[in-house]
Amino acid sequence: MAATSEMLSATDNQALGLRHGIAIGGWRLLLPAGQAAELISQPDITPLAYLPVWCLGLINWHGNVLPVFDWAALLGATPTVRPYRVLVLGTAPHFWALCLKNDPQRLTALQPLPLMEVNAPPLLQPYLLGGYGDGQHTWLDIAYDSLLWHLKTLASLDGLSPATL
Repeated sequence: MAATSEMLSATDNQALGLRHGIAIGGWRLLLPAGQAAELISQPDITPLAYLPVWCLGLINWHGNVLPVFDWAALLGATPTVRPYRVLVLGTAPHFWALCLKNDPQRLTALQPLPLMEVNAPPLLQPYLLGGYGDGQHTWLDIAYDSLLWHLKTLASLDGLSPATL
């Protein structure tokens, strides 16, 4: 199936004080501040053998081969099922993608929360930069680059080198 995509602009969002967030497995995560992202509808994912269930495989994105992760499965929730969208994140040359059931949400008027009051799943706790409230939910701000390296290490324990991902 041909994939369609849309861009989330980082520069425009910073000027407006706008952030985007995603809901994954019952948790709400802020997308990295200051980075552009691209949302792709139903891309062709090439599965690879011997990967953990939370690593769905690889996609070709503008000539770059990227790993696609299902963080719902990684965080112990029900794995994301098709139809889903893929959100490409990162900065060159370290791009990667997340599988999403729902589109990112536009968030404004976020209020910082004391870090001691922010609840995060155990896997994300070492990468937690902070938490923000919108009056209804807590949104986690995490160090995506550091977490990505950790995930690549976990996948390499299952038979692939981090360079492959």
